[in-house]
Amino acid sequence: MSAATPSAALPQYIGPYRIVRKLGEGGMGAVFEALHEAIERRVAIKVLHPAYAISPEFTVRFFNEARAVNRVDHPGLVQIFDYGQLPGGMAYIIMELLRGESLSWRMKHSGGALSLSETLNIGWQLADALAAAHNKQVVHRDLKPDNVMLVPDPHMATGERSKLLDFGIAKIAEAGGSSRQIRTRTNAIMGTPLYMSPEQCAGAGGVDAQSDVYSLGVMLYEMLSGRRLFVAEGAGYIMGMHMFQEPTPIRAVAPSVPLPVAELVHRMLYKEKAQRPSMLQVASTLASLFILAPAPARRSPGCSETSVQDSGSQPRGLPSTLGLVASQIKSRQRLPRFLLAGGIVALVLPGVSFLFPGRKQPTTSATASAG
Repeated sequence: MSAATPSAALPQYIGPYRIVRKLGEGGMGAVFEALHEAIERRVAIKVLHPAYAISPEFTVRFFNEARAVNRVDHPGLVQIFDYGQLPGGMAYIIMELLRGESLSWRMKHSGGALSLSETLNIGWQLADALAAAHNKQVVHRDLKPDNVMLVPDPHMATGERSKLLDFGIAKIAEAGGSSRQIRTRTNAIMGTPLYMSPEQCAGAGGVDAQSDVYSLGVMLYEMLSGRRLFVAEGAGYIMGMHMFQEPTPIRAVAPSVPLPVAELVHRMLYKEKAQRPSMLQVASTLASLFILAPAPARRSPGCSETSVQDSGSQPRGLPSTLGLVASQIKSRQRLPRFLLAGGIVALVLPGVSFLFPGRKQPTTSATASAG
């Protein structure tokens, strides 16, 4: 297909949007750039492959993304405007067009590891968005660097915002205590083995918000060390390692990682999910650790890669616990006072770490209150 011509199965227009070009393609679908000519608005349209669109299971999974993202309503999630099916049954989602680069691309072109300040900043933003999702009883269940876009945003202190994508297999708990999730055939893998939690490897039934905490911990380990948490020949071996093998201490492979950061990452990686911190505690801790790290360089408005998704003007969702702090203050030095006034962060000082519920930890003199 040429850059300006959609595939034969795709119409030239979806509603008022004219298909401009294909941006990317995956196993389940493709993403196209499209233009609303009357108002000159550019969007991304994700289309489910016809082979999957005939399956109610995959269609529900596909539309689950729109429902999950709009329930949370956070600026750290890709914004979704509409969804539907064409007369022939083709399912589509209309979302903001992100222009930036994926976290996996950034890591690959940074030699594997990112700087401490960049890792803490990205991790803090992701944890904040996920804490907002968990507050709305939405669990992502497929966290990985490919599902994070880094886009220019002048309102952020670093000039860049992290955007979390692909809530297609999200689990949504309803107010009555039931859960709405994708029903899959027995033993189907829901997630990406490199980043799956032990309980997710054992079966989807035990997956809750703490699974996202583990997966984010795996990502932080990789960003800080430049190494995968576990490496093996096949997915089954990797899943077994998540369930039964303790990871190599991060300071053994990346000695420059500060002790409080290493402690947080390893708490997130506990095999027993009840011993991990909540995502809100993770966000609070990362925010305070970020304050003590060397200030990251502010990113220029340019981008290194054309994304599969938006736009110059970023929609602003409702503020959550931490995500908009950087845009509400004039300098990073004011952030500790702001957070301490809210009672949600205890500042980490040299030699001091945070205490979370779970295993007995080294002596600490500060705790983080999650509320």
